Amino acid sequence: MLEGAEVLWEAKLSYYDLMVIRISEGEASFNSEIQNDPIDPENCTFNEEWFDFYDDDGKVPPDFSEGRFLFIGANDPSLGKTRKSDTSSIIGLALDTKSGYMYVVIASVERRKPDVIIEDAIETSRRLKREYKKPFTKFGVETVQFQAYFKDIMVQRSAEAGEYLPIEEIKSIQNKDVRIQSLQPFVKNGYIKFSKRHKELLKQMSEYPMGAHDDAPDGLEMAVKLARSVTVGTKVDYKSVISRALRFRHGGY
Repeated sequence: MLEGAEVLWEAKLSYYDLMVIRISEGEASFNSEIQNDPIDPENCTFNEEWFDFYDDDGKVPPDFSEGRFLFIGANDPSLGKTRKSDTSSIIGLALDTKSGYMYVVIASVERRKPDVIIEDAIETSRRLKREYKKPFTKFGVETVQFQAYFKDIMVQRSAEAGEYLPIEEIKSIQNKDVRIQSLQPFVKNGYIKFSKRHKELLKQMSEYPMGAHDDAPDGLEMAVKLARSVTVGTKVDYKSVISRALRFRHGGY
């Protein structure tokens, strides 16, 4: 807790009581009911109860170094967009190619200049290699308007650093709100697994579209889109199936 923090009505709710409510009820509900914040959870796209945490109490997080996991990344540089876009996001997913579930392992959301964004993306690749012994399989960068030039600089810098980010252009045609709202069934059904460590991502998700920023859910949508382009599960060899069926007709299998 914060040393020296004061509350308006400690006889009713102490600072500790307020923090317990904030954790148990969720930040959006806390802001609306306790802080008198105009953000009402009922008006938000993502219900906090839908967030499925892979690092929740009592759960053992998966070993993302296992071969079935691929790392998919995305960067929303947010260069010259709207008033909601003064933070940039670097999102990293661990895609389980057997189950299809997507685990958010990286959610870096902060205000930073373009050169810092590039350095952070490169360092994220290094971190994955250090911790899990493998890099990104795909790394998407939005290239609307002059952000295409930003992508070219990222390619150049990553090559100079010897990281060789597997950069793929993401040219978003749909309205951003439509794209972010498309995440709702993925969150609601638990296809996306979250970490409690990523507080800014969770805050922006739970407050969307009423919050001050939306770069984190925008980056998550781009990463999910890239992850969905990867084949998951076991491919069925239909020629083999037909061959076995013909043999079965003749008394053999």
